[in-house]
Amino acid sequence: MTSEPKNISRQYIIIIAVSILCILLVNLHPWLGSNMIADEIYHQRQIEMFQEGDFAQQPDLTTLPGYHWGIYLLMIPIGATGLNPLRIAGSLLGLAAVFLFDICYRTLHGSPHPQRTLQFFLLPILFPWFFLLYTDAFAITVLLLAAYFWLRERHVWAAGAGAALFYVRQPVVVFVFILALIDLLEYVRANRQTLSLNVLGRWFLRGWPYLLLLVGCAGFFLINGGFAVGDTDSHPGGVVGWDNVTFSAWMTFLFIWPLVIGRFGDGLQLLLHKHGSLGRILGFIGVVIAFASVFFFDPTHPYNALAGTLHNGFILWANSIGFGRLWLAIPIVLLSLALTQIHFKSTTHYVIYFGWLISLIPFWLVEPRYSIPAFAVWLLFVPPLDDLAESRLSLNFAALSMILFSGMLLGVLFP
Repeated sequence: MTSEPKNISRQYIIIIAVSILCILLVNLHPWLGSNMIADEIYHQRQIEMFQEGDFAQQPDLTTLPGYHWGIYLLMIPIGATGLNPLRIAGSLLGLAAVFLFDICYRTLHGSPHPQRTLQFFLLPILFPWFFLLYTDAFAITVLLLAAYFWLRERHVWAAGAGAALFYVRQPVVVFVFILALIDLLEYVRANRQTLSLNVLGRWFLRGWPYLLLLVGCAGFFLINGGFAVGDTDSHPGGVVGWDNVTFSAWMTFLFIWPLVIGRFGDGLQLLLHKHGSLGRILGFIGVVIAFASVFFFDPTHPYNALAGTLHNGFILWANSIGFGRLWLAIPIVLLSLALTQIHFKSTTHYVIYFGWLISLIPFWLVEPRYSIPAFAVWLLFVPPLDDLAESRLSLNFAALSMILFSGMLLGVLFP
């Protein structure tokens, strides 16, 4: 029988080998190796401004420049410039998330899970961004750093990492607050008390760094008029939308359908017969989301009308055929039923689904990337499943990631 250390070693050999191959394929590609994709132009421009001694904010950049500072500092000893070196530096910062995920998982669950770490690496909505000049992968690195400090109950350091995360990609900080909420609920449960001002006051002695972070983020939002720094016409503040929730739920079904197929029947039984259970409540919420999508899914952002992206093609399909929206609802119903059968280590961890919702609602533009933090946290908190389910999930992630990555290299789709 293969020992656990050998499984871990094999997992890292696969991750490192695939990463090196993908870095080479992207940067040596005849067209992609010398041409920027979409927002890469703004990220490269910001980093090159830093390298030239101009530390002003690039006006077209929607995020604060934490990612760009990271690459700039990493490149100082090397002194290299140009798209390919910057992409490679970004890949190093982003791929650090894989190793942090492994550390966080074994800290949370008490043992390593090589296959889950591989699933995180192959997560289809994250995988292509490891190799492009985008903020998303590095934002997950910093989020997992905050999660590690949180797991170690180093709350000042966790909130500090949350502040750094806000400087990298503002909306992702929502999940640092979800971690703080889990800590509060665990504190209440551990002391066998109900939530009250007195309990909140005692928890404040350990949770004050998160409250300080919340005040800072809220202040930025109010003063800036939203989270986006540049291109505010396309990313206005104060938006409340349902489209990303619908799209994320449908996409989640596509990613974890091997789990859904084997579990939605038990979820239906739970929904019909287990009155008052937490799973039943979650199931009903999922069904409501599904049928709301039939009536309210109507992306109107100008960027979602552009051709050439996979998600925009899906949106056009869903709105162009008579039963398109029904095909949105059915997978979401099945997904919600199946999720009632995927149990967390603690009931307090179910607030992750609340974080998933609130992290998607404040966006007008529908983007798969907006679901990356929620999916990464979900993979971290879900305990090990049976071997068959884990294997099927890994194979599905690998197949979808290879399709997306190959399509990107061939120039026929953009993730």
